[in-house]
Amino acid sequence: MSLLMAGIMSGIITAVNRGVGAGYLLAWARSFAIAWPIAFPLILVLSPRVRAFVEFVARR
Repeated sequence: MSLLMAGIMSGIITAVNRGVGAGYLLAWARSFAIAWPIAFPLILVLSPRVRAFVEFVARR
C-alpha cells in the first residue's frame, strides 16, 4: 500500500510541479525515494487508527 501511495502521489506532484517532459522520470524517482520511507512507517502507525475511526463513523 505504501509503495502504491508514494508512487502515485510523488508522480502526480512531480508532474504538476515540473511537467511531464525531459527529466521527469529522474525527478519522480528522486521524489519517490524520499516519499516511500516516510509513507511506509506512517501507514504502519496510522492505519489501525484510521480503521478504528472509520468503524466509529460508520456505526453512527
